[in-house]
Amino acid sequence: MAKQTGRKVAKYQVIVIGGGPAGLMAAGQAAGQGAETVLLEKKSDPGRKLQITGKGRCNLTNIAPLPDFVTHFGKNGRFLRTAFHRFFSSDLIAFLADLDVDIVTERGGRVFPADEDAPAIVDALVRWVKRQGVAVKTKSPVEQLLAGNEGIIGVRVGGHELHADVVIITTGGASYPATGSTGDGYRLAASAGHTIVPIRPALVPLETAGNVAPRLQGLSLRNVRVRVRIDGRKRHEDFGEMLFTHFGLSGPIILSLSGKIVDALRLKKKITLSIDLALDWLSWRGTWGTGLIKSVILFLLLPGFIWMLPFALYRIMASDVSISTYMKTFGIAFIPIMASAHLAKAILKISSRIPYWDVSLNDPIGIYSAKAILEQTITLSSNPPWLPLALAMTALVIVLSGTVLSIITIKRTAAKVFLNKNLLSIYYLIPAIYGGIFIIMLFAWCLHL
Repeated sequence: MAKQTGRKVAKYQVIVIGGGPAGLMAAGQAAGQGAETVLLEKKSDPGRKLQITGKGRCNLTNIAPLPDFVTHFGKNGRFLRTAFHRFFSSDLIAFLADLDVDIVTERGGRVFPADEDAPAIVDALVRWVKRQGVAVKTKSPVEQLLAGNEGIIGVRVGGHELHADVVIITTGGASYPATGSTGDGYRLAASAGHTIVPIRPALVPLETAGNVAPRLQGLSLRNVRVRVRIDGRKRHEDFGEMLFTHFGLSGPIILSLSGKIVDALRLKKKITLSIDLALDWLSWRGTWGTGLIKSVILFLLLPGFIWMLPFALYRIMASDVSISTYMKTFGIAFIPIMASAHLAKAILKISSRIPYWDVSLNDPIGIYSAKAILEQTITLSSNPPWLPLALAMTALVIVLSGTVLSIITIKRTAAKVFLNKNLLSIYYLIPAIYGGIFIIMLFAWCLHL
């Protein structure tokens, strides 16, 4: 219960201004330490913006390690290190578990409540705050801070004064006035003598020029890469999900890039966004390093191993052979099968993209036709239905020809160097197995045509 001074002014130990998630946490923790605490919220209920975060699913936090986590707060992210060392994402998850909130972790380390219900999170926080003994006062906009000889001594609310030993401002930014985020905290802090850095939009959707976005309104894309070009030079990029709106672009990767874009726009720079609708092989499983390792193994190490395996067998059977001798004899025999196999793979990949050639030629950027592609409404009448199968059969002939050519080369070389027949049989098996693998892949692909 608040104490009354001689002038009948309510006196608390802690006043928290703003009933968002920061205010609820601050008030609850203060009351938990035994402080008499009041929470002042100008709207009719706390946590309005939290109720709509993550499209109503409530994106709670991210499990990225601290060094990576702070980089997403811009160049001044290091300012938060001290606070995060005391209370980080793992602590928040544990805190929510105490409130009986189950969580799930999605791609990119994003954490959501299992029931994907943001209002339920707000209700859980409000119940916790009240159990802690916090006095929650809604429809209570703070008009001004009250200053005394030793600093801030309270606030004025609705013409009445509330005094406290400590006043905490947790009013958030100015991003969503309908939820109460109107920038009141900047005004209050400035009245107390603080210097306010000019605010700018961050983590916001982007308004685009032209009619591309309105035409694709409501289209949500996953696994796309967005690249930001500033004055024609690529500066930033991100990979993940995005959304077309009636005014422009939104979604997780757009929001994460928006701060950098806003900074460039303030400097009158020209901004261009390019959207790659195809999954980049270097971003396999979202990590370029993993994709690169996969490619090195598939296209360099595996062929190299197959190429040098006969040399190892040759050394066992004829220890006096040198690497140069091998290259001049059997080494070249394996070039046809490896070259033909990878050429066949390239043809197979091209044939899988044929349905989108129309789109690529008529719409090089791709975004005009993105909705039609995803909804499978693009007509393929201009592409002969027999063409993919014909290319697959061409690839099959190439692999068979490469296999036969390698075997013939091995046979002719063996006659020149008088190779042991047992070892020769092993040499025949290598191109046969290598070619056989690709032939099986081709037949499997044909079954899906």
